[in-house]
Amino acid sequence: MSEPRDPLLKTAVSGQAHVERLLNVARVENLRVDDHVGAQALFQLEADIPDFVGREELLGELGALLLKVGSAELGVGTRIALYGPPGVGKSALALRLAHAAKPAFPDAQLYVNLGAGAGAPLAPGEVLAGFLRALGVEEPFPESVDERAAFFRSRLEGRRALVVLDNARDLSHVRPLLPGSPTCAVIVTSRRPLGGLAGAAVHKVDVLDSDVAVELLGEIVGAPRVGDEREAAVSVARLCGELPLALRIAAGRLRNRPHRTLAWLAERLTDERGRLGELELDEQAVRASLAISYEELEPDAAHLFCLLAELPGPDCSTALAAGAGEIEMRDAERLLDYLVEAQMLEPAGPERYRFHDLIHLFAKDCLGVEPSLDQTLILAKATSWLGNGAQVASQVLGGEDAAHAAALTWLEAERRSLIAAVEAASVAGHDRAVLALTVVLTDFFSLRSYWDDWIGTHELALESARALGERYGEGLMLNSLATAYCHQARWDKAIASYKQALEVAEELGDRHSAGKTLNNLANVYLEQGHTEQAITNYEQDLAICRELEDRRGEAQTLNNLANAQGAQGDSEDALANYELALAMSRRLGDRHNEALVLRNLGLRMCKLGDITTGVQYMREALELFEVLGAPEAEEICGWLDGNQEAPPAQ
Repeated sequence: MSEPRDPLLKTAVSGQAHVERLLNVARVENLRVDDHVGAQALFQLEADIPDFVGREELLGELGALLLKVGSAELGVGTRIALYGPPGVGKSALALRLAHAAKPAFPDAQLYVNLGAGAGAPLAPGEVLAGFLRALGVEEPFPESVDERAAFFRSRLEGRRALVVLDNARDLSHVRPLLPGSPTCAVIVTSRRPLGGLAGAAVHKVDVLDSDVAVELLGEIVGAPRVGDEREAAVSVARLCGELPLALRIAAGRLRNRPHRTLAWLAERLTDERGRLGELELDEQAVRASLAISYEELEPDAAHLFCLLAELPGPDCSTALAAGAGEIEMRDAERLLDYLVEAQMLEPAGPERYRFHDLIHLFAKDCLGVEPSLDQTLILAKATSWLGNGAQVASQVLGGEDAAHAAALTWLEAERRSLIAAVEAASVAGHDRAVLALTVVLTDFFSLRSYWDDWIGTHELALESARALGERYGEGLMLNSLATAYCHQARWDKAIASYKQALEVAEELGDRHSAGKTLNNLANVYLEQGHTEQAITNYEQDLAICRELEDRRGEAQTLNNLANAQGAQGDSEDALANYELALAMSRRLGDRHNEALVLRNLGLRMCKLGDITTGVQYMREALELFEVLGAPEAEEICGWLDGNQEAPPAQ
């Protein structure tokens, strides 16, 4: 005999299972329905799911709870509430657990599909009538729900009975159907968490792990078929969002089409616009299952649900939802929590929320037919809100400690939404928004060394500047792009971009941009060992900074010029320019440049043999970098600990 897959039955075979223990309990008690009800034992459970996979840990935990039926610590019996999004497999889990526990409940196993998952919930009074009829109670039944509930509880008092209430709407839907005897157990499934169910163990049923999702595909279409196309099977599972209902539909389609491959299905599911349409089979459809929950939403929540689908990024903050929806924060908090309870949205961290992939696609479909919502306007509002926040945050980076820390925290939290906003605005042709948002993100990306983010957004911004005919913006983006290329040692691209930027600046007579570009080109030359050319460019830039009275630029260029002079062997001039750059940075409150100068000055002193002074400068630099949250802090720590070579002066 093959080994059972079910974890409870598996361990029963070895004599250590929850099921075996439950059987022992039943034998010891030797309870017979004839002794109590005088009628045949009731077995109303629907058939178990033959291809059930996964959930071993949860099954074990819940099986252990059922062992406590009749114990003094559970005055109302065992109550288990399973909740989760549509199609996640709550009913399958409840039935698997109920079937495994049947021997412990010989008096009655009552089951009802309350119908909330199908959009047509049964009334409690109707359900109670069915239960009483099954228990042998003769009609007519009491008219009121409360009287029927009392009669139902009295019939189950002292009996070992299991009641499965599948697809409940909410707590009011199940409360009249709960037995009161400690010898009874109840398993409830619902899309909403039933936290108010007294004495209940409430568990969320989540999507399957990737490996288990692939295993489910194999159970339905055949393990050899999945084994031959493992990579495609993983793609199908991912595109189904590891949601059991979607997986069963996808697998069912393949089982009906033995000539089709998993790769064929994966390709069809890749198209987001048609994915929900692909996940339909006979009477099963992911879209229809989600539509039931959507129709039950209160109007304001349904409105926000659709609006969230158009927000940029993989998740959103409460503040972004409020800003884009033009609603008060308190209202946004309430509606977002409501959507989470309805399983139409998931928490993604403190005050952040996200969609399951398939629910996101459904929300986009709903948005497309929602007359009160304009997709273009939603994106514009979201981009404006994000841009304003980034502008405020960027203005205090490098400033007072608390403000700097708060700004950095906000930018990190909204980072993916900010990048997605640039991308979405580019696709929508909102070129000015692309340019504006990209510019304000530059300091943040620089501070955190997010060079891939920098390059991705700036390449889009360069396209936007050219589309607008904005030569100044084009030069700015070329210059900025080249800087990021330098940090990735892509020297040829950096030089080409700097030279294009310099041409634009000279054409426009833009002395400030020309000076900045000369400084940046000098950095590349210095990196490549062309010290004389670097010094020439730095001196040209320094003259422009002084001409324009750009003190911040002057301090930064002095720092760079000192690096080049030190590399050439002119330590006296190098030290003088470092000291001048340090004094200017401190007067200006430019703490990032101050830290860079201290680091470079420390390295120069060490190379000159004054290790004590050099280390002191490095420690001062480290303290500043740590306050700023800059990555150079780790580099200096390594240098001070002697675990790596001294970083080059920059």
